[in-house]
Order: sequence, then structure tokens, then C-alpha cells
Amino acid sequence: MPIANSSTTEQYADYDVKPFSVTDGSDKDRSLNEHLTHRMDKERNDTVLEWSHKIEASRQQLKQALARHEFQKVATSLILRYREIYEQDGQCFLPGTMLWVTPFESKAVDAFKQGDTLLGLCNHELRIRDIYKFEEDIQDIVQLKTREVTLQVTASHRVCVPDERGEPLQEKCAGQLEKGEKVFVGEKAVPLVSVTRHRMRTSKFMLHLLPDKPVSAFQPPRWGLATFGQTAYEHSTAYPDTDDESGLNCG
Repeated sequence: MPIANSSTTEQYADYDVKPFSVTDGSDKDRSLNEHLTHRMDKERNDTVLEWSHKIEASRQQLKQALARHEFQKVATSLILRYREIYEQDGQCFLPGTMLWVTPFESKAVDAFKQGDTLLGLCNHELRIRDIYKFEEDIQDIVQLKTREVTLQVTASHRVCVPDERGEPLQEKCAGQLEKGEKVFVGEKAVPLVSVTRHRMRTSKFMLHLLPDKPVSAFQPPRWGLATFGQTAYEHSTAYPDTDDESGLNCG
């Protein structure tokens, strides 16, 4: 049974609480007992205003503690997010790469922003969860060429390749691809006719897509073939009249 000091018990006879008691009579426990007893005596004599100040101070301390906890949660979230960005650079596109937003409209990767939607390879609607621009640096570039299209990507870029059934469900880093391997142009698997590698200084754009499905990307040619429009009339661009004044024999 706990051993209680009789004088202490008498002091708190009017309260339905039991004072701190010790069980082994050690100096440490007696000191703690005296400290708590003194504190209870002091708080019993505090005025309502003093208690109000104490309660408000406690509320502020709790509010600050919650704010620190929330700050730590946000900071941890940001650290994890940007660690993911830097470690998963296989989702990066070079500037000027075009992606389809509808079956009839495409947009350069530079123009997208977080929350935008685009069209997946099999016409799935994909949402951009995150987009991040990496500043210019020396990159290992791979140029993939089929008979239909040429695309430049970073060596770590994830490229959709057919699985054992020919479905677009597998992936391979661009740097691992070789001539003759099949990739997808639209929904059709076609062989690569050329794979070349070089280094260049460029920026790149990381897109994190939800869901994680392949997209059809292409890069418009830098130069076009020069042509003319319709030949203009030498003296007039207007069509001749059909009456007699035109000089034509209509009779």
C-alpha cells in the first residue's frame, strides 16, 4: 500500500484528490513529492485571471506544437516528392516534343502545366500530376528512327515496347534499344531502322502522368521543303468577265 504523509493528507482533505505519495521513502521520491505538493498549493491559491492566462498560454503552446507538426508533414511530403522527381528522370521529354491532347490537336511539352490532360497511346485520358523543368545540362541522347517517325529522347527515357503477346505493356530504356527491335508508332509495333547516340546540352521536362500509361510523342522537323502556291496572273489577279467587253467571243 502507498505510504502517504499525514500532514499532506490533511492539506487536501477538502479536495477529492490524492496527493502524490512515495513507496520506498527514497530522497528522490520525497523531493518529487514535496515539489508536487508545493505546486498544488500554489495553483490552489491562483486567481481566476491567473488561471485564464495559464490556459491561454497552454493553448498557444498547443497551437505552435500542431503548427510545427504540420510543417514537418509538409516538409516531408516535399522531400519525398522532389526525391521522386530527381530519381525518376525516365519520364523526361526534350523541349519541342509534341504530345496529343485530342485526336486532332497536339501541344509542345513546354506548354503543359500541372493538372492538364492529354491523350494516351490507346486514347486514354491522362492527367499531369507533376511537371518539372530541368535546366540545361549535358545529356546522353538517343535518336530512335522508324520508317514513319524520328524521335530524340534521353538515354534513360522509358520507351513502350511490345510484350510477348505484342501488346504495349512493356518498357525499355531508350539507351538499351537496338536496331531491329520493335517500338510503337501509334498502336502498331514497328521495327527501329536506326538507333544513334550522342551527347548534347539541353533542358528537359519531367512529366508524371496519371495513370502511368504510354503517350504518342513526336518532334516536328526543324526544316520544311520549300514550295510555291498557285501561280499568279501576270497582269491581274481577277478572273476575266464573261461579257463582250472581256475580249472573249461568246457568240
